Amino acid sequence: MASSVDHLYRWPVVFSSKVSNSRFSGSQDILSVYSDETSLDIIEIFADSSPFANDSFKSEQFLRFCGPDARKSEHLKHLDCKTVNVLLLSEVATLGPNPYPSGVALTARGLFQTLHQQVSAAADLHVSFDADPKRQRVQRQLSESTSCEDTRVFVTNLSRYALLALAATAPWEAIAPLRDAIYRHLMMESHFIIDVAADTIPRFSLEFHLPMYTIRRSEALSADPRGLRKYLNISFLFQDDLSIDGSSRNEQYLLEAQTSCMIVGQHNTSWKAYMFADTYFDDEDPESAVEVWFPPAIGGSGYCDARLYWVLLLKHQANLVEGEWHHTVNTLIGFSRKYVRSQDASRALS
Repeated sequence: MASSVDHLYRWPVVFSSKVSNSRFSGSQDILSVYSDETSLDIIEIFADSSPFANDSFKSEQFLRFCGPDARKSEHLKHLDCKTVNVLLLSEVATLGPNPYPSGVALTARGLFQTLHQQVSAAADLHVSFDADPKRQRVQRQLSESTSCEDTRVFVTNLSRYALLALAATAPWEAIAPLRDAIYRHLMMESHFIIDVAADTIPRFSLEFHLPMYTIRRSEALSADPRGLRKYLNISFLFQDDLSIDGSSRNEQYLLEAQTSCMIVGQHNTSWKAYMFADTYFDDEDPESAVEVWFPPAIGGSGYCDARLYWVLLLKHQANLVEGEWHHTVNTLIGFSRKYVRSQDASRALS
C-alpha cells in the first residue's frame, strides 16, 4: 500500500492557482489526439499509456475485460444504451449557460456523448493566448474565479462499455492515473496513494481502493454478469437454515466486491473524480445503489476543494466497507463454530 499523506500538508502553491495552470487545462482526449485515424484501438492506446515496459500485463487485463467488440473507435457507435449504471455531476466553467446534465443517470452511450462534448468545449475555451483579446479576458476571468470546475462520474458495476466511454474521453493528462485506478479496481487491489507532480505540467491524483467480501442470502443469486467477481456457495455452514431433506431454503453466498475512487486535477478547484462500486449482488436499482455508496450529501457540488471531497468520500466508503467486513467475519465465525459443534456431535453419536 503506497502512502504519502505529507502531500496533503505540503500542498504545492501551484495547485491553488488557476491562472498558473489554465494553459495546461486538459483539452484533448484520445479521439482528438488521433483524429486522423479511421479505426482507432482506444483500449490498447489507453492501456499502453505507461512509460514502463513491464506494465504490459495491464494491457492484457484491459483487452481481456473489454473483449473484441468494446475497444475500438467504431464500437463507440454501439455502446450500451439500455443499462443505466452511471451518475454524472458536473460544474464546468463555460462562455455561456452550462450545457451539461448534472445529477442525471446515464447509459454508457450517454456518458460518452456528454464527456466528449465537455472535452470539445474545453478545447474551444482554452484557446491560445495569442487569440482574440476578448476571449483572453473571459478566459482570465474564469481562471481567476473561485467557483468549481469539476466533473464527478459515479459508476456501479463498471462494464466494458462504460470503460470504453471513459477511456475515449479522459483528458490527456488524466489517462495514466485513470488507467492505473481502473486496473486496480478490476484486479480488486487494496491501495491508497496521494501523487503530486508539481513540475513541468502540474498534476495531482488522490486515490483509494477498498476490497471486501460480503455475504448475501438469495433463492437464486445471479452471478456477476461481467464475470469479474467470484462467489462461493457457503450454505453448508448454515445448518439452522436447512429443510428436512438437507437442502437450503435460501442459499448463502460469499461474494467479492470492490469500491474505488480517483480524483485527478491540475488545480484544487478544477478536477475530475471517478468512482466505482460493485453492487451486482443487491436488488436495488442502479440509482438507489449510487445513493448508498455516493449519497447526495457527498455527491453534490457543495465541496469544491478536491482534498476535502476525497477525504469525505473515503470516510463514507470506509464506513460502508467496514460494516460489510464486520458482518461477514462475525457471520462466518458464528456459523463455523455451530458447524464444528454439529460435526463433533454427529461423530460422538456414530
